[in-house]
Amino acid sequence: MCDGGTVTVTYKVTDKCYTATISRDFTITAPAAVTPEAPTAVNASACAYADQAALDAAFETFKAGFKVSGGCDAKGEIQGSPTAPKLCDGGTVTVTYKVTDKCYEQTISRDFTITAPAAVTPEAPTAVNASACAYADQAALDAAFETFKAGFKVSGGCDAKGEIQGSPMAPKLCDGGTVTVIYKVTDKCYEQTISRDFTITAPAAVTPEAPTAVNASACAYADQAALDAAFETFKAGFKVSGRMRCKRRDPRQSGCSETM
Repeated sequence: MCDGGTVTVTYKVTDKCYTATISRDFTITAPAAVTPEAPTAVNASACAYADQAALDAAFETFKAGFKVSGGCDAKGEIQGSPTAPKLCDGGTVTVTYKVTDKCYEQTISRDFTITAPAAVTPEAPTAVNASACAYADQAALDAAFETFKAGFKVSGGCDAKGEIQGSPMAPKLCDGGTVTVIYKVTDKCYEQTISRDFTITAPAAVTPEAPTAVNASACAYADQAALDAAFETFKAGFKVSGRMRCKRRDPRQSGCSETM
C-alpha cells in the first residue's frame, strides 16, 4: 500500500478444444510524499519584545510554523500544551510536532529560546549631612546639590531608565534642613524607588554684644592716654558668638576652620 505498484494476474483456461490466457493488471498508486514543515528555531533576547503579550504572540506564530502536506491526508499535532517562556526569566521551550499518515510517522522538535535581560544595576550617591559653613555661599551649595543628584544612575536591563521624582531643590544655606531625593528606576522587568537625604545643618544663632554707650566728662580722665585706654576698652566690648567664623587656611581653600 505504501509503495504502490502493479501486479499482473494471468489466468489460463484450458479445455479439450480450447486454450486461452487472460491477463489483468491490479495497480496501486503510492501516496504522495509526506512533506512536514517546521519553523526555524528561535534564540532571541527578551529585550526584542515590548512585553509578555508580544512574546506570547511571537510564540503562537512560531507554533503555527509547523505544517504538513502530502500523504493520503497527513495530520500533524503539537504535543502537549507548550507556552512561551516568561519574558523576565527567559528559558527554552521545546515544541514537539508529531506527523502521522497511513504510511508515515515522524516527530519534529524545535526550540524557542529567550535570553533574560541583564540585571538592572541602580546607583545612588552617599547621603549628605554637612554644615552650612562647608559652602562658600548658596551658589556653592546649589552646585553641590546638583552633583549629589547626578550621583543617581542606572545601567543594565533592556534599557533601564531612571528619573528623579519632582523637582527637588537644595536647602537654604542659612536655614538648613533635609531634602529627600527620590529616584525611580523602571525597565521591562524591573521597578524600584531609591531615596537619599541631603541634609544641611544651619549655623548656630548669632549673638552680638555691645558695650554700654559712654557719655562722660573729660574731667573723668587723667589725661589723653587714659581716655585712649578707655576708648580701647569700649571698642573691646563689641563681640559676637554663635555663627561659625570662616578663616582661610590657604588662598585656594574655602570653608570654616574655627568657631567662636
